[in-house]
Amino acid sequence: MVARIVTVEEHRMIKAGALVVGERRGRGALLFDIATELGFSFVKPIGLRSPLPIKAQSVPVCFVLFAGVEDPEIHAPIIREIRRAEPRSLAFSPLIYFSENPSHETVASCTRLGFDDVMTMPFTRERVHTRLMRQIETPLIYFETADYFGPDRRRRSSPRIADAYLRGLRDIPPARRYEIRRSLSHGVMILREELIRQERSVA
Repeated sequence: MVARIVTVEEHRMIKAGALVVGERRGRGALLFDIATELGFSFVKPIGLRSPLPIKAQSVPVCFVLFAGVEDPEIHAPIIREIRRAEPRSLAFSPLIYFSENPSHETVASCTRLGFDDVMTMPFTRERVHTRLMRQIETPLIYFETADYFGPDRRRRSSPRIADAYLRGLRDIPPARRYEIRRSLSHGVMILREELIRQERSVA
């Protein structure tokens, strides 16, 4: 029997885990196979209404990979559960949506839902690994309001969060702004947290 060579990508990913959200056939099964090839310490499929497994807390970073569906809004309940999860670091898990050819409406929905990235074909191991690693060892800005928890999308996101924050409008909703960094060695680190109540216009 010939031993398989472990790639650099697999060596790095072995410190992280992956949850795959989707049906256990079709796109969900394909995404599970892709995640398995990346060499995560564990790959666990979960349903649209499944509770988060305890194992997700056992790794520094747990990626949550979503198989594309007709309407991404169907994922809203599990996204809310993740973003409210304890320990707090689990709430900042990178959420990645996989879709062969997403429409503008699909991308807009994913932005509103707080996904970290939307990935399109080809879903090769090297390309998927490169995209996932963009979520690691990089300073990231997150916003949390009553109806949104996710990365700062600036002008591509909710105008009541990003545009108001940028333009200094008075009607910005109360929001928490986080600066975070994910590490495969140290987990999710919250570098800074501040409460934004109101921004004054700059003359």
